[in-house]
Parts: sequence; structure tokens; C-alpha cells
Amino acid sequence: MPDAAPPPSEESDSESNASERKAIQAIGAAGLEPGSSPNLMQLAASGTQLATYTLILGAAGYAIDHFRGHAIPWFAIAGSLVGFTLGMYRLIVLAIRS
Repeated sequence: MPDAAPPPSEESDSESNASERKAIQAIGAAGLEPGSSPNLMQLAASGTQLATYTLILGAAGYAIDHFRGHAIPWFAIAGSLVGFTLGMYRLIVLAIRS
């Protein structure tokens, strides 16, 4: 049977606890501590919303153009622009609030 590893010393425990405390403080300073408002996460979600609005409204416009038989996809272009505008509005509002 191989020799068991020696138990960790108290010095290494205190060093790891100190590094854990520093990491927790850094997370709290970034606004990611549980119970606080996660500003970075809200802004990241807003970026996802921007892409989603653009894709969904662009796809809806494309569907309208397809069913109406348009050669130039005007509704797809308009839908994409409206989606991008709504997404940017949402991003700007959240950035101002945080």
C-alpha cells in the first residue's frame, strides 16, 4: 500500500484561505456577489438581446418578403434595422442605469 500523503500544514491552509478571501472580494467588487445587482451580467444579456431582436425581426421580414415574392428583401432589411435599433435602445438604457 503506498504511503499516504502527509496532512496539509496549517500554513498552506491559511494561505489558501487568504487567496479565497481575495477572490471573493474581487467578485464582490465586480458586482457579482450573490444578492447584488450583476451589472456585467445584465450588459452581457443585453448584447444577446440585441442579436436576438435583430435575427428574429430580420427573419420575420424575410418570411414576409418570401411569401409576397419580392425580389429585393425590403421587409428583411427593415426588420433587421428595427431589431438592431430596439436592441441598441435596450443596451443603452441598461448601460445608463448601471
